[in-house]
Amino acid sequence: MQSHFKIISFIGIAFMSGNLTAQNLVANGNFDAGNSGFTSEYPFSNINSTEGQYGIVTDPKSWNGSMNSFGDHTSGAGNMLIVNGKSDGSSAVLWTQQINVVPNHVYFFSAWAANVSSRQPSTFVLRINGVIQQPTTTLPTQPALWLNYTTIWNSDVSTSALLEIVIVSTEVIGNDTAFDDIVFREASSTPVPVSVAQAVWLDWNSDIQLDYQIQNSSNLEVWTNTGLPISGTGNPMTHCEKITQPKKFFRVIGLKK
Repeated sequence: MQSHFKIISFIGIAFMSGNLTAQNLVANGNFDAGNSGFTSEYPFSNINSTEGQYGIVTDPKSWNGSMNSFGDHTSGAGNMLIVNGKSDGSSAVLWTQQINVVPNHVYFFSAWAANVSSRQPSTFVLRINGVIQQPTTTLPTQPALWLNYTTIWNSDVSTSALLEIVIVSTEVIGNDTAFDDIVFREASSTPVPVSVAQAVWLDWNSDIQLDYQIQNSSNLEVWTNTGLPISGTGNPMTHCEKITQPKKFFRVIGLKK
Protein backbone atom coordinates (compact mmCIF):
# COMPACT_ATOMS: atom_id res chain seq x y z
CA MET A 1 0.00 0.00 0.00
CA GLN A 2 1.40 3.38 -0.97
CA SER A 3 1.81 5.75 1.95
CA HIS A 4 -0.40 8.49 0.49
CA PHE A 5 -3.42 6.18 0.50
CA LYS A 6 -5.25 5.95 3.78
CA ILE A 7 -8.03 3.42 4.51
CA ILE A 8 -10.11 3.79 7.65
CA SER A 9 -13.15 2.22 9.31
CA PHE A 10 -16.08 3.97 10.99
CA ILE A 11 -19.14 2.84 12.96
CA GLY A 12 -21.68 0.42 11.51
CA ILE A 13 -25.05 1.78 10.42
CA ALA A 14 -28.14 -0.39 10.75
CA PHE A 15 -31.30 -0.29 8.64
CA MET A 16 -34.40 -1.79 10.12
CA SER A 17 -36.10 -4.10 7.62
CA GLY A 18 -35.64 -6.41 4.68
CA ASN A 19 -36.29 -4.16 1.68
CA LEU A 20 -34.98 -0.74 0.79
CA THR A 21 -38.35 1.05 0.92
CA ALA A 22 -39.30 -0.29 4.36
CA GLN A 23 -35.82 0.29 5.79
CA ASN A 24 -36.07 4.00 5.05
CA LEU A 25 -37.95 5.87 7.80
CA VAL A 26 -38.50 8.86 5.48
CA ALA A 27 -41.88 8.90 3.72
CA ASN A 28 -41.70 9.53 -0.03
CA GLY A 29 -37.94 10.05 0.07
CA ASN A 30 -37.69 9.45 -3.69
CA PHE A 31 -40.66 11.78 -4.45
CA ASP A 32 -42.41 9.13 -6.52
CA ALA A 33 -45.61 10.00 -4.60
CA GLY A 34 -45.30 13.60 -5.80
CA ASN A 35 -45.62 16.63 -3.55
CA SER A 36 -46.56 14.73 -0.39
CA GLY A 37 -45.12 13.36 2.85
CA PHE A 38 -43.08 16.47 3.71
CA THR A 39 -43.48 20.21 4.27
CA SER A 40 -41.52 23.22 3.02
CA GLU A 41 -41.18 26.92 3.75
CA TYR A 42 -40.91 27.45 -0.01
CA PRO A 43 -44.11 27.73 -2.09
CA PHE A 44 -44.79 24.89 -4.52
CA SER A 45 -45.12 25.59 -8.23
CA ASN A 46 -45.66 23.31 -11.24
CA ILE A 47 -43.70 25.78 -13.41
CA ASN A 48 -40.99 28.04 -12.00
CA SER A 49 -41.79 31.74 -12.41
CA THR A 50 -39.59 33.36 -9.76
CA GLU A 51 -36.90 32.59 -7.20
CA GLY A 52 -37.92 30.97 -3.92
CA GLN A 53 -40.13 28.24 -5.41
CA TYR A 54 -39.82 24.45 -5.47
CA GLY A 55 -41.31 21.77 -7.69
CA ILE A 56 -41.50 18.01 -8.11
CA VAL A 57 -40.38 17.16 -11.64
CA THR A 58 -38.83 14.45 -13.83
CA ASP A 59 -36.62 16.97 -15.69
CA PRO A 60 -35.40 20.36 -14.37
CA LYS A 61 -35.61 21.95 -17.83
CA SER A 62 -39.35 21.27 -17.96
CA TRP A 63 -39.72 23.36 -14.77
CA ASN A 64 -37.37 26.18 -15.78
CA GLY A 65 -36.05 26.45 -19.33
CA SER A 66 -32.69 27.90 -18.20
CA MET A 67 -31.86 24.73 -16.21
CA ASN A 68 -30.13 21.63 -17.53
CA SER A 69 -32.04 18.59 -18.70
CA PHE A 70 -31.32 15.37 -16.77
CA GLY A 71 -33.09 12.52 -14.98
CA ASP A 72 -33.63 11.78 -11.30
CA HIS A 73 -31.15 9.79 -9.22
CA THR A 74 -33.42 6.83 -8.46
CA SER A 75 -34.09 5.51 -11.95
CA GLY A 76 -33.39 8.35 -14.39
CA ALA A 77 -37.10 8.58 -15.17
CA GLY A 78 -38.76 9.31 -11.81
CA ASN A 79 -39.41 12.40 -9.73
CA MET A 80 -36.97 14.71 -7.99
CA LEU A 81 -37.40 17.79 -5.80
CA ILE A 82 -36.01 20.95 -7.40
CA VAL A 83 -35.64 24.43 -5.94
CA ASN A 84 -34.90 27.91 -7.23
CA GLY A 85 -33.05 29.22 -4.18
CA LYS A 86 -33.95 32.45 -2.41
CA SER A 87 -31.67 35.50 -2.35
CA ASP A 88 -33.27 37.27 0.64
CA GLY A 89 -30.95 35.72 3.23
CA SER A 90 -33.79 33.90 5.00
CA SER A 91 -32.18 30.42 4.92
CA ALA A 92 -35.64 28.94 4.55
CA VAL A 93 -36.24 25.24 5.14
CA LEU A 94 -36.65 23.53 1.78
CA TRP A 95 -37.68 20.08 3.02
CA THR A 96 -38.69 18.86 6.47
CA GLN A 97 -40.19 15.73 7.96
CA GLN A 98 -40.62 14.58 11.57
CA ILE A 99 -39.69 10.98 12.42
CA ASN A 100 -40.18 8.98 15.62
CA VAL A 101 -36.87 7.66 16.96
CA VAL A 102 -35.62 5.53 19.85
CA PRO A 103 -33.51 7.29 22.51
CA ASN A 104 -29.78 6.51 22.60
CA HIS A 105 -29.74 5.07 19.09
CA VAL A 106 -27.60 6.03 16.11
CA TYR A 107 -29.19 7.09 12.81
CA PHE A 108 -27.98 7.65 9.26
CA PHE A 109 -29.34 10.73 7.38
CA SER A 110 -28.59 10.87 3.67
CA ALA A 111 -29.64 12.81 0.57
CA TRP A 112 -28.58 12.92 -3.08
CA ALA A 113 -28.18 16.38 -4.61
CA ALA A 114 -27.15 17.90 -7.94
CA ASN A 115 -26.53 21.37 -9.28
CA VAL A 116 -29.05 22.06 -12.09
CA SER A 117 -26.97 24.55 -14.09
CA SER A 118 -23.35 25.64 -14.56
CA ARG A 119 -24.03 28.90 -12.77
CA GLN A 120 -23.38 29.57 -9.06
CA PRO A 121 -24.22 26.35 -7.17
CA SER A 122 -26.12 26.31 -3.92
CA THR A 123 -24.86 25.67 -0.39
CA PHE A 124 -27.07 23.64 1.95
CA VAL A 125 -27.03 21.95 5.36
CA LEU A 126 -28.73 18.93 6.86
CA ARG A 127 -30.33 19.81 10.19
CA ILE A 128 -31.80 17.56 12.91
CA ASN A 129 -33.88 19.01 15.76
CA GLY A 130 -32.59 22.47 14.90
CA VAL A 131 -28.91 21.50 15.04
CA ILE A 132 -26.82 21.79 11.85
CA GLN A 133 -25.06 18.53 11.01
CA GLN A 134 -21.57 18.89 9.57
CA PRO A 135 -20.40 19.48 6.96
CA THR A 136 -21.99 22.48 5.26
CA THR A 137 -22.12 21.47 1.59
CA THR A 138 -21.50 23.58 -1.50
CA LEU A 139 -22.36 21.62 -4.62
CA PRO A 140 -19.81 21.33 -7.44
CA THR A 141 -20.26 23.68 -10.39
CA GLN A 142 -20.75 20.79 -12.81
CA PRO A 143 -24.48 20.37 -13.48
CA ALA A 144 -26.43 17.10 -13.43
CA LEU A 145 -23.83 15.39 -11.20
CA TRP A 146 -25.68 13.43 -8.50
CA LEU A 147 -23.61 13.13 -5.31
CA ASN A 148 -24.53 11.63 -1.95
CA TYR A 149 -24.28 13.64 1.29
CA THR A 150 -24.62 11.91 4.66
CA THR A 151 -24.39 12.49 8.37
CA ILE A 152 -24.55 10.21 11.41
CA TRP A 153 -26.66 11.31 14.40
CA ASN A 154 -27.12 9.98 17.95
CA SER A 155 -30.67 10.45 19.28
CA ASP A 156 -29.49 10.77 22.92
CA VAL A 157 -32.73 11.44 24.89
CA SER A 158 -34.80 12.42 21.84
CA THR A 159 -37.91 10.45 20.88
CA SER A 160 -38.39 12.29 17.57
CA ALA A 161 -36.15 13.76 14.90
CA LEU A 162 -37.14 16.84 12.92
CA LEU A 163 -35.18 16.37 9.70
CA GLU A 164 -34.53 19.45 7.57
CA ILE A 165 -32.70 20.43 4.39
CA VAL A 166 -31.89 24.14 4.48
CA ILE A 167 -30.52 26.21 1.58
CA VAL A 168 -28.12 28.74 3.15
CA SER A 169 -26.69 30.37 -0.01
CA THR A 170 -28.26 33.59 -1.29
CA GLU A 171 -27.03 34.14 -4.86
CA VAL A 172 -29.62 35.56 -7.27
CA ILE A 173 -28.10 33.85 -10.33
CA GLY A 174 -27.84 30.09 -10.00
CA ASN A 175 -28.35 28.74 -6.47
CA ASP A 176 -30.69 26.10 -7.91
CA THR A 177 -30.60 22.49 -6.76
CA ALA A 178 -32.20 19.08 -7.25
CA PHE A 179 -32.63 16.58 -4.39
CA ASP A 180 -33.60 12.91 -4.47
CA ASP A 181 -33.56 9.67 -2.47
CA ILE A 182 -33.59 11.14 1.03
CA VAL A 183 -32.94 8.39 3.59
CA PHE A 184 -33.08 8.18 7.39
CA ARG A 185 -32.25 4.75 8.78
CA GLU A 186 -31.52 3.39 12.25
CA ALA A 187 -27.89 2.54 12.87
CA SER A 188 -25.97 -0.01 14.87
CA SER A 189 -23.25 1.15 17.24
CA THR A 190 -21.22 -1.97 16.41
CA PRO A 191 -18.18 -1.07 14.28
CA VAL A 192 -17.43 -2.92 11.06
CA PRO A 193 -13.73 -3.83 11.36
CA VAL A 194 -11.91 -3.45 8.05
CA SER A 195 -8.44 -4.78 7.26
CA VAL A 196 -6.44 -3.69 4.22
CA ALA A 197 -4.38 -6.15 2.22
CA GLN A 198 -3.54 -3.60 -0.48
CA ALA A 199 -4.32 0.05 -1.08
CA VAL A 200 -7.50 -0.90 -2.92
CA TRP A 201 -8.55 -4.00 -0.99
CA LEU A 202 -11.07 -3.94 1.89
CA ASP A 203 -11.82 -7.08 3.89
CA TRP A 204 -14.41 -7.59 6.65
CA ASN A 205 -16.42 -10.37 8.33
CA SER A 206 -20.09 -10.09 7.37
CA ASP A 207 -23.30 -10.83 9.25
CA ILE A 208 -26.36 -12.26 7.44
CA GLN A 209 -28.55 -9.83 9.43
CA LEU A 210 -26.83 -6.80 7.89
CA ASP A 211 -26.46 -5.13 4.53
CA TYR A 212 -23.16 -3.32 3.92
CA GLN A 213 -22.72 0.11 2.32
CA ILE A 214 -19.19 1.04 1.24
CA GLN A 215 -18.47 4.79 1.17
CA ASN A 216 -15.50 6.88 0.12
CA SER A 217 -14.32 10.41 0.81
CA SER A 218 -11.44 12.67 -0.13
CA ASN A 219 -11.68 14.86 2.99
CA LEU A 220 -13.43 12.89 5.80
CA GLU A 221 -16.38 15.32 5.58
CA VAL A 222 -18.34 14.53 2.41
CA TRP A 223 -18.99 10.80 1.96
CA THR A 224 -20.21 9.19 -1.27
CA ASN A 225 -21.75 5.74 -1.63
CA THR A 226 -19.74 3.22 -3.65
CA GLY A 227 -22.49 1.26 -5.38
CA LEU A 228 -25.59 -0.08 -3.62
CA PRO A 229 -25.76 -1.86 -0.23
CA ILE A 230 -24.76 -5.54 -0.46
CA SER A 231 -26.27 -8.29 1.70
CA GLY A 232 -24.11 -9.98 4.29
CA THR A 233 -23.51 -13.70 3.75
CA GLY A 234 -22.04 -14.65 7.12
CA ASN A 235 -18.68 -15.08 5.37
CA PRO A 236 -15.77 -12.67 4.84
CA MET A 237 -16.54 -9.97 2.25
CA THR A 238 -14.19 -7.86 0.17
CA HIS A 239 -14.14 -4.75 -1.96
CA CYS A 240 -11.41 -4.07 -4.52
CA GLU A 241 -11.03 -0.69 -6.22
CA LYS A 242 -8.41 1.13 -8.26
CA ILE A 243 -7.43 4.45 -6.65
CA THR A 244 -6.14 7.30 -8.80
CA GLN A 245 -6.58 10.15 -6.31
CA PRO A 246 -3.64 11.28 -4.14
CA LYS A 247 -5.77 10.72 -1.03
CA LYS A 248 -8.89 8.62 -0.47
CA PHE A 249 -10.64 7.36 2.66
CA PHE A 250 -13.08 4.47 3.03
CA ARG A 251 -15.64 3.30 5.54
CA VAL A 252 -18.02 0.32 5.60
CA ILE A 253 -21.45 0.81 7.17
CA GLY A 254 -23.42 -2.21 8.41
CA LEU A 255 -27.17 -1.77 7.77
CA LYS A 256 -29.72 -3.81 9.73
CA LYS A 257 -32.36 -5.70 7.75
